[in-house]
Amino acid sequence: MRKIVKTIDVEVLFGKQKRQANNLLRLVRAHYKKQRHQPVTIREFANFYGLSEDEVAETVLFNDN
Repeated sequence: MRKIVKTIDVEVLFGKQKRQANNLLRLVRAHYKKQRHQPVTIREFANFYGLSEDEVAETVLFNDN
């Protein structure tokens, strides 16, 4: 199972379009002082948006198949 969040995961979780999903990931990267090429983990994403890690992990697993 993947441990990072991709744009498609954000699209599914929040019902956003690709560009908006990228912007949301950019906010998380900025918060954690990550560079553009560095991935966002499930834990970082869940903590930033106040979601449960399990919920995010389920979406990642669903989109992985």
